[in-house]
Amino acid sequence: MRARNIARLRILVGVTLASAALGAALSWRDPAVRLIGNAVASGLTGAVLAVFEIALQGPARAPLQQLPVTFVLLLRVIVYGVVLAATPELVAMAARKLAPSPALEDTLGTGLGNAIIVAIAFNTFFVARALMGPSTLLAFLSGRYHRPRREERLVLFLDLHGSTALAERLGDLGFHRFLNRLTLDLTDPIVDAKGEIYRYVGDEIIVSWRIERGDEGSLALASLRTIDEMLIARRDAYLAEFGEVPRLRGGLHAGSLVIGEMGQLKRELVMLGDTMNTTARIVEACRQTGRDYIASAAALRLAGPLQNMRAEPLGPMPLRGKEEPVELFALLRDAPAAETSASAAA
Repeated sequence: MRARNIARLRILVGVTLASAALGAALSWRDPAVRLIGNAVASGLTGAVLAVFEIALQGPARAPLQQLPVTFVLLLRVIVYGVVLAATPELVAMAARKLAPSPALEDTLGTGLGNAIIVAIAFNTFFVARALMGPSTLLAFLSGRYHRPRREERLVLFLDLHGSTALAERLGDLGFHRFLNRLTLDLTDPIVDAKGEIYRYVGDEIIVSWRIERGDEGSLALASLRTIDEMLIARRDAYLAEFGEVPRLRGGLHAGSLVIGEMGQLKRELVMLGDTMNTTARIVEACRQTGRDYIASAAALRLAGPLQNMRAEPLGPMPLRGKEEPVELFALLRDAPAAETSASAAA
């Protein structure tokens, strides 16, 4: 199962169980039959709303991105209102048919009140999750980086080729639409590879993997392959809308960095250290050498055997601001077997 689908399943199960538990907690003084009814109503409400929120981040994401925020908020209000009104009533009707009891006569009102609390809580959670990103939200809630801490991370900087000329041709509004479309398309390959999007900086995306499982290097390289495949598949769509197909370059490096909360009115997580600086300089090496993707030796050591890619040694290269040269490798994607056979026949 793909990482994105696993995450969605966890959200569905987690929200359903948490909603049911909250509904039961709010009714713990009530008779058992009413407590169970409220738990079921709240759990079902949470499940339906979780499916709705997953859809907003999945198949419905691209169309909704084209709508003003006001329309999206109105849609959310309508869907939440329908679910809040219908779910407790359906649960109460089913319970009355299965086990008629006077204790169920006022279950609807209690269940609706609980459902409203559940909906507000999880709606707030999902909005915050969309604004901050799931890993950042979890970090803030857990206080993991309230005090700066050092971590070993694999870092990927993705940069857009020819962004200056493209911005001039498309204009500011058109270029923003282009970048937004590109970042939306890049999200799924990154999430599938279990990467965490740290920040968007102009036409650059910074992604990181916490080094803990041992497969982060292979996941990062898999994300590059998937991104290339996605851009090839969406080539005609980009040409039709923008007259240009995005071409990316990226620098990949691994090492120690410091992560901590920073700011007051606009609080965010900040990653600092030589690892971040070196990765940025590797992207500069991509520009200087004309290579699309370059990885350091430290990053490749985490990758294990390469699949559908090969690493071409570039040797120790001096990087701006670094006292010692860094061992770098150009990452080249192997041509598919069918393409290779066709070239040989020609």
